[in-house]
Amino acid sequence: MANKAEEPQDPIVNDPEPMSDRQFDRITNETAKALAAQPKVKVRLYQVPPGSTEKPLPDETVQVNGFIYQIQRGVEVKVPQTVAEILEQAGRR
Repeated sequence: MANKAEEPQDPIVNDPEPMSDRQFDRITNETAKALAAQPKVKVRLYQVPPGSTEKPLPDETVQVNGFIYQIQRGVEVKVPQTVAEILEQAGRR
């Protein structure tokens, strides 16, 4: 049986120890920069119409590596492409 080449491992992701605040802050800051550099996509999340018997839905929260977006329903907003893709994959767009 041939030996499978091992892929390099990210020391932060694969470390069994809890992540330090410094490590978490670094990842969050890198994510914020990456999201800011992405093209923006317009999204509008479904909002229950006034007078409907449906229960109103809360605003949607999307988290990407510690960076949080709170998206109001019924309002067109521009979000980074990654956030739009997450919403689409979740069936929220």
